[in-house]
Amino acid sequence: MAFARLARRLEALGYPVAEVETREGRCALLVDRGGPARAAIVSAELARRVDGRLDGVLCALRSLAPSRQLVPLVFGTPTSVAARRRMRKAGIELALANPLDTHVLRFQLNRALASGGPLPPRLALRAPLEHTVEVRRRLRSRSVPVYTLSARGAFLLTDRPLAPGRRFWLEVPVGMIRPRTLARVVMANRPGASTDPTLPAGMAVAFEDLDGPSAAVINRLVEERLAGLAV
Repeated sequence: MAFARLARRLEALGYPVAEVETREGRCALLVDRGGPARAAIVSAELARRVDGRLDGVLCALRSLAPSRQLVPLVFGTPTSVAARRRMRKAGIELALANPLDTHVLRFQLNRALASGGPLPPRLALRAPLEHTVEVRRRLRSRSVPVYTLSARGAFLLTDRPLAPGRRFWLEVPVGMIRPRTLARVVMANRPGASTDPTLPAGMAVAFEDLDGPSAAVINRLVEERLAGLAV
């Protein structure tokens, strides 16, 4: 039942999903957008088994398109160190906890589907965070929620993104400090006219003068968050 609900959520977000079943029932969700990689979501229940079925399922999914990369994710929380060890040995590094926030679901799927692609490596780690930042422009300020954050920029959630090239001051509350930087809009994703359908409505911004100590604090926050999204 949880797998079926997850499939419906993914389809609502625009991800093409195929349900893979064996005689024992549904065992995986295959997500394929035609890019360099496919994503396969398997249940944590498979990792709890010691009969090698996890390896067999992933091998069968890889054989469907041997020339393309398959990136597996686990849905649910494994309950033992041994289960986690089996998943990592099988090549599973990304986790989808249950219950699952929509932005985290989108972030993890996009990470998987971008694996092995032509994009250059990012200059800074980024992660989805339940955070808000303070946007200050023309003597006005407003709080804007964050989709992803890194020490070099952020993707801000808003139905009224500014046009690319616009600049504004931005404050990032992190614990007891509030790093402040000039930010420049590099991409706007407007509702109903998305530049990138894999992203929510909002705008991607680049930080232009974030100081070193503030960047280090954000990096540590991002690393801790990514560790929580891994197997």
